[in-house]
Amino acid sequence: MSNLNLVLASPANQLMANVITEWDRQLASQKIPKSALDAVRTYEAQLQPDKTYGVYILCSPDGMGGGKPPYEAFVHVNHAFPKSPKPMLRMTWNRLAPRYEWSANPINDHARVFTGIVTGGLKLIGGPLPSKEMKVYLYNHADRAFGKRFVGALTGMPLPFNVSLQGNWLHLGL
Repeated sequence: MSNLNLVLASPANQLMANVITEWDRQLASQKIPKSALDAVRTYEAQLQPDKTYGVYILCSPDGMGGGKPPYEAFVHVNHAFPKSPKPMLRMTWNRLAPRYEWSANPINDHARVFTGIVTGGLKLIGGPLPSKEMKVYLYNHADRAFGKRFVGALTGMPLPFNVSLQGNWLHLGL
């Protein structure tokens, strides 16, 4: 997973359309109707990124501003208060590739992909979306279980940031 990164989906790189096409194939292979991605298909395809909001895909960058498969997940990223003394990166809605629904090892796969999302977020706050804090919304039980283990594993380690769990939010602050 080391070559994976968060890549901004845009109309120019058609990354979201490529994700939907690949994920439709994954659904078809399990004989699951394409309607399982209707929310993604209608909302994501219309989303226009701006300087503070976008959908990022966890994939291998293609070197031309896009990404190539496998498309592991996507996450909505909001760069809140970018011109204030305390800018914040919020990762609000994530979805893993459909193939993880029938994974033989869902806990390890979820942890691996979610770690990629968190690592990608840390790269964003240290680069194009400079921030003093990153918050990751933990949407479901699997996300919250990972967040709890993540915080437990990092607590007490010498890190350049603080890590905590507050409600459904994983906080990483500088």
